[in-house]
Amino acid sequence: LHLLLLCLFITLPHQTIAQDFSLTDSGQFSLAAAIERVQIVSPYRQAAQARAEAARGALYQASRLPNPSLDLREENLNFNSGSRAPVDQTVDVFAVFSQPIELGGKRAARTAIAASDVAAAHTAIRQAERKLTLETVRLYLAALRAHSLINILTTNRDQLQPLIAAMTRRVEEGYTA
Repeated sequence: LHLLLLCLFITLPHQTIAQDFSLTDSGQFSLAAAIERVQIVSPYRQAAQARAEAARGALYQASRLPNPSLDLREENLNFNSGSRAPVDQTVDVFAVFSQPIELGGKRAARTAIAASDVAAAHTAIRQAERKLTLETVRLYLAALRAHSLINILTTNRDQLQPLIAAMTRRVEEGYTA
C-alpha cells in the first residue's frame, strides 16, 4: 500500500509537470528546463528584479536637477467688508519662483550612491539566481534518487512475485507452515 501511494505521488506530479517542461528521451524533464522554469516563476527572483528596477529609477531621479517650485501668496484679502469688493488696492499678491542650485558635488555624490545601489540590486539578482539554482539541483537530484529507488523496488517486487506465488502454493498444500 505504501509503495502504491509513493508511486502515485511520484507519477501524478510528473504528469502535470511534464506539460510545462521539455521532456528528455526517457520521459523525464531535464535539469536545465527545471532551473529555467524555477528562475521564471520564483517570487524571490521577481522581488529582486523589482528592487533592481526601483534602484534604476532612483538612479535616474538622482541624476536629475532638483525640481523648481512656484509659490503664490496673497495678503490683505478682506471678505468681511460689507460694501467693498474683496479684491481692491489693498490686496497684495506675490508669485515666487525658486530653483535650488546644488553646490559642492551633491548631485554627483547622490548619483554615485544610486549607481552603487543599482549594482547591489543586480548582485542580489545574481545571488537569488544562484540560490534558486542550487536548491533546484538539490531537489532535482532528490527526485531522481526517489525515482531510481522506485524503479529498483518495482524490479525487486516483480522478481519476487514467482517466489511469493510458489510459497503461497506450498502453504496451501501444507508443505510449509
